[in-house]
Amino acid sequence: MDKRYLIYLEIMGARLVTNPKSMVKRVIFYILSTAVLFIIVSIIFYMGRFISNFENNICYSEVISDISILVKETIDSQNIKKSDKLNKMLSEIPYRGYETDCEEIKSVIKKYREVERK
Repeated sequence: MDKRYLIYLEIMGARLVTNPKSMVKRVIFYILSTAVLFIIVSIIFYMGRFISNFENNICYSEVISDISILVKETIDSQNIKKSDKLNKMLSEIPYRGYETDCEEIKSVIKKYREVERK
């Protein structure tokens, strides 16, 4: 084979490429492999983000439902002391905008329910 067709390439272990077409194929293979790997990692990352968001939304829906049930029970009872306790509980809920932890709100509601049962 003519020496002008010998091309040396040191990419990912390739030592000597005697055919320019095979060199191009290898470079395209490595580029596509890297792109596919990047796409797979991106998809997994955003799926995890979506699942986390979904769980938070379910938690907040549950908290809103619990609070609305407590308010309805308090209104139906027409008890002033129960109303004051509910008002105190609602003022103790830790609101920090988008950093509010749903589990903290659930714990405040749980404490209120335990106090109400006594």
